[in-house]
Amino acid sequence: RSEMPYFKEGFILKASDIMKIVNAQNHDDVFLQEALKGIYRDDIELINGAYVVPERMCFQLLAPLNGTPRIIAGDEKNTYTYNYDPDGSWKANNFVELTGTDKWSDAENSKPYEDIETMLEKAADAGNSVSRLIMSNKTLNYLVKNKDIHARILAQNTTANIYLTKKLVKDFIENDLNISILVYKKKFIDETGATKQFMPDDYVTFIPEVALGEVRFAPTPEELVKQADKVQMIDGRIALSVIEGTGNPVSYETIASMTVLPSFEQMDSCYGLKV
Repeated sequence: RSEMPYFKEGFILKASDIMKIVNAQNHDDVFLQEALKGIYRDDIELINGAYVVPERMCFQLLAPLNGTPRIIAGDEKNTYTYNYDPDGSWKANNFVELTGTDKWSDAENSKPYEDIETMLEKAADAGNSVSRLIMSNKTLNYLVKNKDIHARILAQNTTANIYLTKKLVKDFIENDLNISILVYKKKFIDETGATKQFMPDDYVTFIPEVALGEVRFAPTPEELVKQADKVQMIDGRIALSVIEGTGNPVSYETIASMTVLPSFEQMDSCYGLKV
């Protein structure tokens, strides 16, 4: 039995910062007042960062590049791994990795249409009905540039020099294979400050038209211990705390914390194709 991961992020407002803010507020500079408003929005940034955590977790499960649905959480000091496929059965039955000229980056030789069709048949043989594909914008571009896809579309269209667009390719795949395509473009900023995608490139996730699981939350230490001077619950999930420092001069620390872990009850109904 594993404990649910606990996340905490915060910032400290020192006495010197407080004095600068008070002094600045005594001036009538309109632009300065607007700048000060931004200082008090740090808590909003903490909350927005907390909301990223469960979404990152979900996509680690939905698009495992190594074929093993797992969540890796923590920081450089403490890292925790939650393996949702300990016996490797999901990887063996629900995951396919293309190699060589089959990879979709090879526009001349790969056969994405056939690969998608094969995965749909694989799901059907297991008694599962897949209705949606999730991929990144780069992965969709592989389809737009693909020679075989181009030929298939031309075979159904009387316009010999048709120009392939993302919409045209999406419509063709969706209508021909009766499956919808979701291009997930959302990004986040990680702990190092780097911008990353939730949905990785070179991967396609096949999912059914049902809820795949739940994002489950548990009380944070701040809620249970009640040591914070102020604990405000955001959506009943994120604890926003303000703690007064014990030293001299005075300081205040604002903390956003969350205890969260997604379930994945429909994992066996989902499939992954590394392209």
